[in-house]
Amino acid sequence: MSLRRSDTIMSFGVIILFLSLLLIPNIMHTTLILIGYIRGRGALGTFALEGLSVTVILPTRNEELIIEQKLYDIEQMISGIENCKVRVYDCSEDKTSSIVEDFIVRGKMDENWSLAKNCLKGKSNTVHRAIHEVDSDVIVFTDADALIERDSFLALLDGISGKMVGAACGVNKGDRSIYRIISNFIRTSESNLGASVIFEGSICAFKMSELSLDSIDVNRNADDSQLAISAQKNGKSAIFISECEFHDMAEVVNSSIRKERRAQGLVRHLNSSIFDSRNSLLIRLLAAFNLHLLTFIPILCLTIFLIAFGIHSSFIDDDILSNNLLIVTMFLSGFGIIITARGGITVYSSILKIIFGRDLSTWNPQRKSLD
Repeated sequence: MSLRRSDTIMSFGVIILFLSLLLIPNIMHTTLILIGYIRGRGALGTFALEGLSVTVILPTRNEELIIEQKLYDIEQMISGIENCKVRVYDCSEDKTSSIVEDFIVRGKMDENWSLAKNCLKGKSNTVHRAIHEVDSDVIVFTDADALIERDSFLALLDGISGKMVGAACGVNKGDRSIYRIISNFIRTSESNLGASVIFEGSICAFKMSELSLDSIDVNRNADDSQLAISAQKNGKSAIFISECEFHDMAEVVNSSIRKERRAQGLVRHLNSSIFDSRNSLLIRLLAAFNLHLLTFIPILCLTIFLIAFGIHSSFIDDDILSNNLLIVTMFLSGFGIIITARGGITVYSSILKIIFGRDLSTWNPQRKSLD
């Protein structure tokens, strides 16, 4: 039985009203993103090689397949930078520690390189320990599977040296997926506003003077984003440095677990940031908008598509305008489903694991061989 023209128009009007209400957070978020994009980041500072001390922190767990390549990468990354130390925090059950020790001995790097063995498992535990032990002006965290060129590292140091900057991170240019391209655009535009709620932990730097010793909740994960929020509580900005590029050297076998762990951490982090009265209004708004984007948009796109498809299938009149509007709605919502489906499944799976008590705070990477 077909719907009459008036019924179809009324039904479509209800959909438009429904969408308008549900998409208000996204419209506001998009507006802020565009403002940040148009505004731009501004000029970077100039890092004084003789002025600030730097410590690079490398957390590791069972990275024997890639750790030596990472150590060589750090060596070239910090080449020529005085007053720069490297400290590896390892909690491995494999040969990672012995490989690091051999590398330090062979290179006669005992003075500026050090290794802490048998650490508590979980990157957040390492980050928490490091900010209590490091006495440098700047602390830099990098992941074992992230490769960074020296010029990119210098760009990161230039960024963190800005007077009003408390945190800076790089951008993943190795991942060319639509999701990553959109994510980089959103994060960079948000940071241009002087507020970042989701940070990039593969390579990130912080001024120690802007961090508090209780910056990290080790049970929440998303330690990079937690530190960025901590720096911003002191009135400083947390920025993305597009000139600081990195890419991952080796994918993990259990990459889905890694993504779910990251999603768990972000959901907890964003939810906590919304209700933390110490955060600025802008940070709390961006936390709410990003949580809405992560958790609600995939379901919303699917719901819109199904409703529009149902009305279109029931409508066999010759109302070209209504038909076209329904087709456009299905197209846009279908495109949204394609973009958000993979990320949505990961987020919903991670939330279910939180509900049923499966905590992914600690994670054991299973690397694919580089051979």
